[in-house]
Amino acid sequence: MAALNDTFTAADGTLLTAHAADSGEAWTALTGNFVVRSNRIRANATTVVVQSEWTPAGAEYDVEADFHVHTTISQSTFIAARIQSSNTYVVFGWLNGTGWTIGHTVSGSFTNNNSSAFTLVAGTTYHLRVEVRNGTKRLYVDDVLTCSTTANTITDAGKVGFRNSGGAPTDSTGYHWDNLTVTDYASATLIMPQLPDLRIFQRSTKTGGANGKGAGTVPVPVTVNAPITSSVKYRLRDAETGGNPVVQDWTVAHSGALSVGAATISCPDVPAGTGWYYLDLMPDDDTGQIVLGTTRIMVGRIISLQGQSQAARQFGKMPAYTGTNASLGVTISPYCSIYARCGETGISVTSPAWEAPADGGNWGSTFASEFLRRQVAASGVNCAMTGHSQGSTATGDWLPDTTLNNQLRGVWDAVGGFETWMIHQGGNDAGDGVSQATFESNLDAIVADAAAHNAVLGSAFDTIVCAMATRTSGAAGTIAQIHEIRRAGRNWATVNGGQYVEPHDVTLEDAVHQGQPGNITLAHHFHRAALPGLGLSGSNEGPAITGARRAPGSTDIVLSVALPSGASALVAVGSPAPRFVVYPEGGLSGALSLDGSTPITVGTDTITLKLASDPGNVVVDVYALGHPDPSGTTADQNMIYDDHVDGDGITNGRQIAPTIDAVAAVLAYSVSPDSTSHGHSATSPTISAHQSTAVNSATHGHAAETPSIAAHSPVSADGANHDHASTSPAITAHSPVAVNDAAHSHSADAPAVAGNSPVSADDAAHGHASTAPAIAAHTPVSVDEAGHAHSADQPSIIVGGSLAVDSASHGHAAASPGVTAHTGIAAADASHGHVADTPSIVAHSPVAVDSAAHDHSAAQPSIDVGISASVDDAAHDHAAGAPAVTAHSPVTVDNVIHLHSAASPAISGGDHDTYPLAGRAQGFPLAGVQQSYPLRSAA
Repeated sequence: MAALNDTFTAADGTLLTAHAADSGEAWTALTGNFVVRSNRIRANATTVVVQSEWTPAGAEYDVEADFHVHTTISQSTFIAARIQSSNTYVVFGWLNGTGWTIGHTVSGSFTNNNSSAFTLVAGTTYHLRVEVRNGTKRLYVDDVLTCSTTANTITDAGKVGFRNSGGAPTDSTGYHWDNLTVTDYASATLIMPQLPDLRIFQRSTKTGGANGKGAGTVPVPVTVNAPITSSVKYRLRDAETGGNPVVQDWTVAHSGALSVGAATISCPDVPAGTGWYYLDLMPDDDTGQIVLGTTRIMVGRIISLQGQSQAARQFGKMPAYTGTNASLGVTISPYCSIYARCGETGISVTSPAWEAPADGGNWGSTFASEFLRRQVAASGVNCAMTGHSQGSTATGDWLPDTTLNNQLRGVWDAVGGFETWMIHQGGNDAGDGVSQATFESNLDAIVADAAAHNAVLGSAFDTIVCAMATRTSGAAGTIAQIHEIRRAGRNWATVNGGQYVEPHDVTLEDAVHQGQPGNITLAHHFHRAALPGLGLSGSNEGPAITGARRAPGSTDIVLSVALPSGASALVAVGSPAPRFVVYPEGGLSGALSLDGSTPITVGTDTITLKLASDPGNVVVDVYALGHPDPSGTTADQNMIYDDHVDGDGITNGRQIAPTIDAVAAVLAYSVSPDSTSHGHSATSPTISAHQSTAVNSATHGHAAETPSIAAHSPVSADGANHDHASTSPAITAHSPVAVNDAAHSHSADAPAVAGNSPVSADDAAHGHASTAPAIAAHTPVSVDEAGHAHSADQPSIIVGGSLAVDSASHGHAAASPGVTAHTGIAAADASHGHVADTPSIVAHSPVAVDSAAHDHSAAQPSIDVGISASVDDAAHDHAAGAPAVTAHSPVTVDNVIHLHSAASPAISGGDHDTYPLAGRAQGFPLAGVQQSYPLRSAA
C-alpha cells in the first residue's frame, strides 16, 4: 500500500501546513505555502516550496498526483522529490513556455534535464506519475512516458512535496494539485521492469482471438517482493488513444501462490492485431498494487531473415547509397519493428534492440519499410523482422554451432518465435563451387536449427528462399555455378513446400548489391512470396515457359508460356530481348545472336525470338533471365510480366519465371500431342528417314534402309501388342502405333519406304529394319524394360519368334510352316493360347494380356481384313478394302480416337499440325512400368 496518501480534503482556505495527510503526516513550508480550495491545493505565492514530513525508506520511490488546469497562465509548478532544502531538489511537472519537464535545482541554480512540448487544455485534469530512480528518472502523463533522464546529481532520498514559480494561481485560475500518493519502490509487492518499447510477440495462432487474427502469450519478467497468495492478473490498455482506455480487462495470468524472488508471468490469449497495448499487472486483486505498463507492446507476426550482404541491405542502408524512405515515397507503418543483428560494414549492429525502421536509424533500408508496411496491411497485425546478416558468407558459415549461427540463435531466443523464415544466400556458394547437394543439405541443417530455436511455433513456419537476385557479369561464379546454386534453392523450396524467389528486375548499385530503389522492388517479390503463408491468394510465381519450337529453315523460336492463376496475358515492358539468350544445344557459350531489328515479339501467351540467322537443322537451348543479367540501372524497365496485379499499389504483374535449366527449341516437323494423331513428314519427296520429334519426354526416330517393306513387326505400347500386316509387300501407309495415349501415324511422299529405324520412348527402344526388300526377319523390339524378339524362318513370316514382356517370357512356335497351332504362353500370370481349326489360320482364339482380352479373327485364310483387338479397354480396328491397304480405319486408344487415312496407295504425306515439342510435362507412366523419364530440356 502507499506510504504517503493525501486527498487534500479540508475546508477552503486551509493552509497546507495546517493540514495533515490522510496517512497522518504533517506538511512543512520551506518557502511560501499552499492553500486548500475545493479539496485541491494551489500555491498562494509565486515562489513556493513545501514538503511532507513522510520519510522515504530509500532514495527510489514512486510519486503520483493529479494536475488540474483551471485556466492557462504564466505559471510553472512541479512535484518535488529528493528535497534537501528550499533551493535543492528534483522537479517533475510543468515548465511555463516549455512543456512537461524533468529538472533539478542545486543551490538555487536550475537545470532542465528533459522536456516534452505540450498544449494544456483548460478544465482538464492530467494524471502524473513519477519514477524516482538512481538510474533513469521518468515522468508519465496519463500513463504515457513523456520525459526521462539519467541525470542523478541529487542522490539522497530527501523529502517529497511541491514547487511553484513564475506565477501565482487563484481559486479559479492557474494550476492546482490533488490526490498525492507516494510508494517506496522496494515496498511494492510486484516489481515489473518495463518491457521494451515497440516489442512484438509472435502469435501462436493466425486465427481466433478477440480480433480474429490469432493470439499469443506475453511473458513478463517480474520481481516478487512480498509473497503472492492467490493470483496475478493482467489487463491491456490502448496505448494510442487518449486516456488509454482498457481493451481487455483483468485476466488471470498466474493462478496460485508465488514466493519472493524472480519470476516470469505468462499472460495468455493476448489478441493479435494492429495497434499497441500497455500491459498492466495486479497481484492478489489488490488495486493498490497495480503495476502500470508504460511501453508499447503487441502480439503479431514475426519474420526471420538471414543471409549475406544482400540480406544486410534488406535491413539497413549503406551510408554511401542515395535515396531514403522519404525521398523515394516509402511510407513507414507505425505498426512495425525490427530486432536484429548485422555484421556488414556500414550497417553494423551487434547489440540488438527493438526499433522502428527509420531514415537515419539502424534500419533505414527501403526494403524493411516497404516489406513490413505491406505485410501489416496484408496480415492485419503488427509485423516485425528479426534475424542476422553478414557479408561474404556462404551457407556453410550459418551451419549449427558456427559463430554466426550462435549469434543468430541469441537473436531468435530473445525474440521468442517467428512464423516465416527467409534466406537471401547463394553468391558466395556459387563462387566457391558449392554443389547442389551440399547447398540443399546446408539449408536442411540451417532450417532444422531455426526450428529448434523457435520457441512459439517450432517447425511450423513458412520458408522463402532467394538464391541470388539480379546479378551482372561482374559477379563471382561461372554461369554453370550460379545455375547450380539457383537450381538448388529452387529445388529445396519445392521439396520442402517453400517459396522460391529469384527477382531479375532489381536495380543494382554494383554487380550484385541492390540499392534503395532496388530494395523496393525486392520487397515486392518477398511480400508476394509470403502471401500463401498468410492463407491469401496470389504468390510471386510468374508466367512459365513450357516449351519451344522452331520450323526447319526458320529463324523464329516460338516459346509457349503458361500463365499463372489470375493472369490473362503477358506484358512487355521496355525492350526485354536482352533478357533471353540462345546457346547451341547443351552449351553455355557461343550464344547465337538475335535479329537486330525485331529480336522479340511478345504475344498473349507466346514469346517469339528471332535469330539473326538460321542455325540449321539443330536443336538450340533457350534461357530466360539467365546469368548474367544485362548491366545498367534499369532492371525493372526491360522485362516481361503478366497482367495480374492485386490492387495493392504494386503496378506490375509477376515477372516471367527464370529458366535455370534450358528449354530446348526443337525442329517442329510433327505435331499435336496428348491424345491426338502425330504425323511425320520429310523434307524431300523420297523419304530416306523420318525426322525425330519429342513427344511427352520421349523421342521417336524413324529411318529406312531399303525401298520396300513387306510387313510391320509388332509394337508393344502400354503393355499391349499391336500387329499389323498387309498382303502386298508394297505398303503405302504405316500402321498406327499407340504410345502413351497417343497414336503416331507415319507416311511418306513416295510409296517406297525402306524401313523404320529405332524409336526411343520412355527408356524403351523400338526397332524396325529389314535386310532385303522382302523382310525375312524383324529385329528385336524392347519395350517396358522387357525385350520383345520377333523373327521368321522365311521371307513370308510363318512363325513368330520368342517374345519377352514385363519380365515374363512369351514364347511362340509352330510344328510346320503352315501354322496349325500356337503353343500356350504364360506371361504376368496370364495364359495366352492360340489355336487354329486348319493349317491355314482361320481364327485366333482369345488372348489375355494384362487383364485385357485380345480377339483375332479373319474371314478367310488369306487375311485381307485387319485384325481387331481389345487392348486396355480400347478397341483397335484395322480393315482394308483390298490386299493393297489404302487406308486404316479409326483406332481408339485409351478413349482417344486416332484416324489414319490416305488418298491413294501412294500416300503423299501424313497429317500435320503445330505442336510445341519440348517442355511438356516431365515423366509419364508406361503401363506396367513405374518410372519417370526426366526431360533435359524441361523448363
